Amino acid sequence: MSKPIGSNVGEWRVGHQGRDSMYYEEFHDGEWRHLRLAGEMLVGTPHYVIYFGSGDDWKKQPAWACDRRDEIIARIKSACPIPDYRYSGEGVLGESDYAYLIEAAGGLDETLCAWRGCNAHAVHGMCLCVRHAYRDAW
Repeated sequence: MSKPIGSNVGEWRVGHQGRDSMYYEEFHDGEWRHLRLAGEMLVGTPHYVIYFGSGDDWKKQPAWACDRRDEIIARIKSACPIPDYRYSGEGVLGESDYAYLIEAAGGLDETLCAWRGCNAHAVHGMCLCVRHAYRDAW
């Protein structure tokens, strides 16, 4: 296992495990509990994608982690932030993530999102709003 890339010293830590996976660990009752996540090295920025999967996929994680998906994902995202990391999975982006992605793209265009029935403005240089452009990609 590699040196952690982010942590709350003595409580939890996150790091890369090999080329295409990540780990999340937390200290509980005198030992480290381990959670392995799929990932993939990319070329350029972002340099890595973390696959969180769907809420149903998460239920296959160890019992101690099953009901704590949002908390654990928030910790991992704090250690592995956009733009260096990309997230994939159901409901992993929050309002601050969307705001960052809009700002990084240069704002919003006057045109509306091309997604059928969507009335939000498209991200600059794209034909989709931020929620549709990044619905499962970040």
